[in-house]
Amino acid sequence: MKRMLRIAKGLALFPLRDPELGLVRVGISVAVNAAAMILIFAALPVWIALGLSLILAMAFLQHGLIRIPQKQHAIFNLQGKRWRVSSEGLDAKIPFLESCERYSSELDRIPISLTAKTKEALGIVMKGALEFVPDRKMLFRYDDTERNLKEAVTDSIKSILGALAGTKQALDFIGYREAIVLIINCMLRLKKMPHTYARDPRFITVVDGDPADVVPLEKRLDFYRINADQVREILDKESYNPEERSPIEEAYGIDVKVFDLTDMDYTEKTSASFEEEQQAIAKAKATEQELALVTKFKRKGASAQEAINAAQVSLGKRQGHVHSVEGVKGALFNVEGLDGIFGGGEK
Repeated sequence: MKRMLRIAKGLALFPLRDPELGLVRVGISVAVNAAAMILIFAALPVWIALGLSLILAMAFLQHGLIRIPQKQHAIFNLQGKRWRVSSEGLDAKIPFLESCERYSSELDRIPISLTAKTKEALGIVMKGALEFVPDRKMLFRYDDTERNLKEAVTDSIKSILGALAGTKQALDFIGYREAIVLIINCMLRLKKMPHTYARDPRFITVVDGDPADVVPLEKRLDFYRINADQVREILDKESYNPEERSPIEEAYGIDVKVFDLTDMDYTEKTSASFEEEQQAIAKAKATEQELALVTKFKRKGASAQEAINAAQVSLGKRQGHVHSVEGVKGALFNVEGLDGIFGGGEK
């Protein structure tokens, strides 16, 4: 009996707690420690061995089996280190040594908002949403807090669109909305952007002469607009090559399904600037129209002040009616600038 206990003690020293253990070593370790327990039980009275066996069996059922719910992935940690992945269903784990983290495998959605400045330094605000699922094969890198992922995606999109927006006027840039959506999706879903292999016979060149391998920045929006159908086809086939991951997918352990651009418009500051400009243009046109009427009335014999009064009445800027040139004589009016232009003191 003493000899069997010494053998069991030696086997039990097998390094189960080594943090660098792989799957094979863990299996061997569990088997060896189980053998050690059998030898120990063999050296004990039958009733004690049966009692300990029952306790160990109950402990394994309670701590050695785990059920992973539907639509979830699980990462098993051994001594604090992620070392294997499992999906929905029943799975076993090493009692007391292995822990489990569960993550939803369902489609997730993160809102994205950013601003880019165009060639004339006008702000364009873009709002959209990133739809993705955790990539089971890259689950060790997955982090479901979303904060880091959102910042990384926003910064990546901003860096590309900021450079592209700087090559276009604001009105032109907004007109490239379809091309912008394609560029963002290619960046988030493809390992290699289509504009980096422009010599591919599928693409129509946007550069005079022989196309370069990489489309220049100032021509890139045109490239994606002209080759929209070809790029969409590449994106549609992306799911058939799960190993071809984008840098974002590789870094964060996700599979990007799509990026939707829901809104694209001027910033409030830019919109206010445009409104002021339109008001100035409208005011200038109204002034030109009024001057034309004043000139017309003066040609018909009205004095400068009478012509101004008649023009104002005709444009609805003052109350009254114009029946004839004589009908406006004596009307009181004072408009800064106009009477001076036409000699307001003329009788």
